[in-house]
Amino acid sequence: MFIRIKSLMLVALPNWLEILTLAALPVSEIRGALPLGLLVYDMPFWSVYLLGVVGNTIPACALLFGFRAIDQRLNPQGVFSKFLGWFRSRAERKLQSSYDLYGAIALFIFTAIPLPFTGAWTASVAAVAFRVSPKKALPAIFLGVCVAGALVAIIVGGAERVF
Repeated sequence: MFIRIKSLMLVALPNWLEILTLAALPVSEIRGALPLGLLVYDMPFWSVYLLGVVGNTIPACALLFGFRAIDQRLNPQGVFSKFLGWFRSRAERKLQSSYDLYGAIALFIFTAIPLPFTGAWTASVAAVAFRVSPKKALPAIFLGVCVAGALVAIIVGGAERVF
């Protein structure tokens, strides 16, 4: 699977930049970047982990502040506004009950679970949808990315490399 990704998308990039890029993408996030670095490129755990965390956190910050700014200036009839509305309603459906109960901790839990569509991208949009201040949302999402990366590393056997 990873070889096909390399041959189709990321051919000209150095390994470290591929991991950073893959971690920044919305579908793969850190859950796809760590196995690539650990299993395919046989890179040291801490290098892959740090690249994955940085790569996954940068778009989360951009989304959190970008969507908040866009949300305040959007034309309600525009195409992007409709997309943001769809994405917002999806995030609200998934997180509303958790957020009502746990607040920003729900963003951490949601981000920390290494499953598809439960990463930093969706949590950032949810933070905007639920009007969570960046002061609370950023640390929760960042810590969630760190925990998700550790869980993925343990799952793919990267824990051996740590010790």
